[in-house]
Amino acid sequence: MWCIEKCMKFLNKNAYIQTAIFGYSFCTAARKAFFLILRNLKRITAVAMVAGVVLFMGKLIVPVAVAFVAYNVLQSLDLHGIFLPLVITFVISFMTMEMFNEVFDMCIATVLQCYVADEEMFGDGGGVMYVPGNLKSTISTTNAAADWPLPHKTCCTPPPLSAHDPVPAPNRAGLRNGRMQGARRELYTHAPSRYW
Repeated sequence: MWCIEKCMKFLNKNAYIQTAIFGYSFCTAARKAFFLILRNLKRITAVAMVAGVVLFMGKLIVPVAVAFVAYNVLQSLDLHGIFLPLVITFVISFMTMEMFNEVFDMCIATVLQCYVADEEMFGDGGGVMYVPGNLKSTISTTNAAADWPLPHKTCCTPPPLSAHDPVPAPNRAGLRNGRMQGARRELYTHAPSRYW
């Protein structure tokens, strides 16, 4: 039962990410998220493991640091006991860090799915990827260090944009002021089923 619950939470989270990015219905988003993760399993697993370690360290380090600061502050006051205030401070800081980690984890998963979707849509077809240079170089360095090849062109990759397509060729200025976002969504949502 625990395994089924974990799988459903994972699928639920990624379906909501796809819904937020592309505006799919829940079932469509769950299917597309599942296959997107399946096609990029190594990369997503590596990032999830690193993120898990960082989030766990944050959950431990921040409450301990806050309790240490509270201990130093409470030592300067004339109190009969400082154990209960320290425990309350630790618990409150741990709960705050837990909430922050949930948001941070969702941001990591969203950015990774955006990167992978951008790479699949525009990476191999000669189009311009919208990934910032720092993120692109970081993930490329991680892939090279792990000796993972970048995804090759498959039947699941959309064809490159041509001059005869109704969607204009992407440009960075258009994305910044919002004009290209709808066209990009059109390309991804109305792609023939052979891409999925």
